[in-house]
Amino acid sequence: MNIEKGPQLNYVEIEGSKFDYDDQGFVNFGDIARLLLNQQCQYASRYADDLHKDYPNLGEGLNINGSCDNYHEMTIHKDDIVKFVKRVREYKENR
Repeated sequence: MNIEKGPQLNYVEIEGSKFDYDDQGFVNFGDIARLLLNQQCQYASRYADDLHKDYPNLGEGLNINGSCDNYHEMTIHKDDIVKFVKRVREYKENR
């Protein structure tokens, strides 16, 4: 019997929530949206790029893979999570 193992996941803890990251340090964007921004991924992802003209690109300069047109596959680097969440929260507070 041949059993294949996937990549071993590590985790980063932010605001009491643990997020698995892959071997390159990327976390599922949807987990960040739900647990830290209290939003569905389809809406939070609109802040991560410039595809929606009604949303600012708050992901500029951050390591985010994918785009909001395919939000289910988006990932964000573990080192950029806090920056992105802070940007979104500040934007919403100042609206």
